[in-house]
Amino acid sequence: MWQPWAWNPAVGRFEERGGLMGLYIQDHWQVIEPLMLSFGARYDAYDVNLLTYGEATDSDGLSLNAGAQLEVLPGLKLNAGYAEAFRGKEIGDAFTLEQRPGRLTLQPGLVPERVENIEAGVSYAAAGFRASAAYFDMTIDDVILDQLGTRRPAPGQPLEGGVYYENIGRFRSEGVELRAGYTTGPFSIDGFYNHYDSRLNGNRIEGYEQIALGNSMGDNWNVTAGYAPSPSLSFQASMTRFEDLNDIEVLFRETELGFIDGTRTVDKPGYTVVDLFARWQPFGTETLELQAAVYNLFDLQYRAHASVADYSGIPGYEIVAGLPEPGRNVRLTAAVRF
Repeated sequence: MWQPWAWNPAVGRFEERGGLMGLYIQDHWQVIEPLMLSFGARYDAYDVNLLTYGEATDSDGLSLNAGAQLEVLPGLKLNAGYAEAFRGKEIGDAFTLEQRPGRLTLQPGLVPERVENIEAGVSYAAAGFRASAAYFDMTIDDVILDQLGTRRPAPGQPLEGGVYYENIGRFRSEGVELRAGYTTGPFSIDGFYNHYDSRLNGNRIEGYEQIALGNSMGDNWNVTAGYAPSPSLSFQASMTRFEDLNDIEVLFRETELGFIDGTRTVDKPGYTVVDLFARWQPFGTETLELQAAVYNLFDLQYRAHASVADYSGIPGYEIVAGLPEPGRNVRLTAAVRF
């Protein structure tokens, strides 16, 4: 259904055209037996043309990367790396192309995103034991995002459209990942712990305002026990826990636009989910494989931290909340390979 202001209802066609050219060179160099170096560079050139409305933007840039892996002792490895990335504006989703005439889709002077990523880690594997630890720090400068709502521009400037891509600031994500496991005979046990902190302009992100950028989750950990009496038969039980993530400050955008008189806070309650898995190859080969899985064994009702938090306690935002995850979910699968 076309709006009365549609640029040409008889045509009903909104067109964008974009292009991306990328050139890269990458090398791995075994300096000495225990030391491996990697390094490279990439050049990207973006252009996008909003043919219907006469807007356009283009950008190009160079990204560098370097890394190293050192085997200190048999089974013990250290690694570190630095990588840059570059991204300009690409064509939009089909449902965002329609725009009210005389309004802007692209911020004048829009600049590309530039990313810096630093990682460091250590891993060890020997005699059935395995463990690893990793640290990462990613920064995106000049994030390009279509934010909720539109602001009134300065006098004499064109109005911002309902879909308006602009540079909104700096995004930073920092985290730690820990993993460990042990296998002896048919028995195995593995676990992990993750901690992430993702912020936009110093404020923790949340799915309602930054769903196209990311979301915040509480610290999470998992323990998985396995039993494999033969190569063709195995069982697993897995428990995953997400810890509470409370007092998340939200509604910065609504405050900026003057919709409300200040930010509010929401909570993401923790939850624990147990899953069961089984796999059987009756002929001892991959020709036929039967699988069974029970997700959310105890039929817990919960809202995943990757979803939008519950804003129903904030007047005027009662309908803003992510949907609860499915209850107990039983799956049976048969796969034939030939």
